[in-house]
Amino acid sequence: MAETSQPPGGPPLNEGDLRQLADLCCESAQRFFGVALDFSPQSLALADRIISQALEGPEPTLGAVLPWGAYLGEVVVRHLGGRWEPRPAMLETAVVVGDRALLPFQRAAQRLRHGADFALEAWFNDLAGEADA
Repeated sequence: MAETSQPPGGPPLNEGDLRQLADLCCESAQRFFGVALDFSPQSLALADRIISQALEGPEPTLGAVLPWGAYLGEVVVRHLGGRWEPRPAMLETAVVVGDRALLPFQRAAQRLRHGADFALEAWFNDLAGEADA
């Protein structure tokens, strides 16, 4: 996979950058697949369907991982009370929920690489179930 760290001396992406990546994911889903993503937990099933139909592969590109990871992270932020925690290594950028640091970019990379066993919707539902417990 492409290098995931920021250039030397470059700052991590900020919260606004991460939201723009998530919005780009929505725009691309609409433009290329005719699917409207609305940041709802239910929309993660649509995201999984798009990934299964067109994007799975043994070595996902950073160009695929970043928007899907940002979208997943933003769904967690909006629905589970999380907050973004930017880090220098992009795939290490976290969403913090309570005392847990979640890694949506790593989950997106796993989903793209390994298929439906790493479904975005299932990951979110597991997190939501833990939050309710």
